[in-house]
Amino acid sequence: MSVGGAKKVHSARSRIHIHPSLEGASWIRKLAARRELFSGGALLDVTVQVASQIGLWRPLIRHTTEARWYEALVLSDALELWLIGWAPGQATPIHDHGGAAGALTVAGGHLVETVHRDPSLAQPRRIIHAQGARASFSPYHIHRVANEGAVNATSIHAYSPAGLEMRLYDDSVEARLVADGNVATQR
Repeated sequence: MSVGGAKKVHSARSRIHIHPSLEGASWIRKLAARRELFSGGALLDVTVQVASQIGLWRPLIRHTTEARWYEALVLSDALELWLIGWAPGQATPIHDHGGAAGALTVAGGHLVETVHRDPSLAQPRRIIHAQGARASFSPYHIHRVANEGAVNATSIHAYSPAGLEMRLYDDSVEARLVADGNVATQR
């Protein structure tokens, strides 16, 4: 169903989670309550706005050498919003977001994104996202994100619709889908 060009999320029960430190921000509550799916451009606007509100996320961010750190800022039917801390050398596996559109803004450090044109993983393209860089992507985007720098990096990520399974790809022998997983546990 479309409402003003945006798809309406249908759910038997609406779920909304806002990180306790953000509950006082009325614009965050408004984002969380939105029922329409977010476009890539709208997700980009969200990540840019959150990244610019340093006082909201700086007390939360962690960078650990054991594993990439992440914290859900908003989880609703239409939106997932994540704060991610990357120590040097940390990376995601090659993955897609299960059909969700997405966006990211680098709030500190820099990240390298390797984008794959299709599931064959042919012709990868590397993009360096320096501090302040932002990018949105389609529901069919396959990529790997890494902190290849010598300092910690921090990024804000948003996805819509929320709750779709993240799919992992293996490029070691021949490209293939190797796992489906819950997006909330695989970020």
